[in-house]
Amino acid sequence: MTSLGGQTLTSLLLAALLFNGCKEPTSLARTGPLFAVAESSSPAKVLVHVYWPREEQGRRKRLWVGLCDGVSEEIEPDRYTTLVLEPGRACFSAEILWDLLPLDSFAIQEVARVEFNAEASDTVFLRLEQVRTFFTSQYLLRQVEPSEADPEIRRCRRLIPLS
Repeated sequence: MTSLGGQTLTSLLLAALLFNGCKEPTSLARTGPLFAVAESSSPAKVLVHVYWPREEQGRRKRLWVGLCDGVSEEIEPDRYTTLVLEPGRACFSAEILWDLLPLDSFAIQEVARVEFNAEASDTVFLRLEQVRTFFTSQYLLRQVEPSEADPEIRRCRRLIPLS
C-alpha cells in the first residue's frame, strides 16, 4: 500500500510541476505592416507565406513555424511570416514552446506538419488552422491556393523577429 501511495504522490507532484511550472515564453517578435501584395522573390527561389487567421485561434496565443529541420519563427493569430527557400521538397512544422521555470529550460511539441514540392519562382501560401473534434482539437498547416489565401492574409500583419 505504501508504494502505491508513494507513486500517487510522485505522480501528483510531477503533474503540478509540469502544468503549473510551464508558461509560454515572452514574445520574440514585433508587429509589422499589413500584407499588401505578394512579394516577389528571385526567379531561382521559392517564396513561402505562412499565416494564421484570427478566427483559427484556440487557447494558444502563439506558435512557432518554420522548416522542419531549421529555425522556427514565432507566429500569432492575425499575423504572417515569409520565408525564401531553394526550389525542391520542403517540410514545414508548427510547434508549441513552453518555458519550464523550475528547470530553466523549455519544451517543444510539434503540433502540425506539411510537406510539398515547389518550383523556382513559386509563391506558396500555408494556412495555420485548428480542427476541432468532439473532445479535442488539433492544428494543421495546409497549403492553400492564392485565391483562397488572398482575402485572409490581407487582414494579417507581418510578424518581424526581434534581433
